[in-house]
Amino acid sequence: MEKMERTLTDEMNKLFFKETMDAYRKGCHFVLEVIFQSKILTQAKLQKTTDQDLRSPFSLRSQWCNLSSKQSLLNIDPQKAMIILGH
Repeated sequence: MEKMERTLTDEMNKLFFKETMDAYRKGCHFVLEVIFQSKILTQAKLQKTTDQDLRSPFSLRSQWCNLSSKQSLLNIDPQKAMIILGH
């Protein structure tokens, strides 16, 4: 019985982790769209702009929202940043 419960818990954790990673990935894509549309390239302003939009529809906690903003900014190389800003 204990082994079966542990297996169920492990499977539930795997499922929860997969769902969280899927939401995080979608959140990062959303943040990238915001960056390209709004031309915001500072982390603090980007977090403030996207926080509520990430938390509700993507069901991400605050830490994941912050991480998705930071990661999205890190994925933009300097040349793309210049294009976004129109330089």
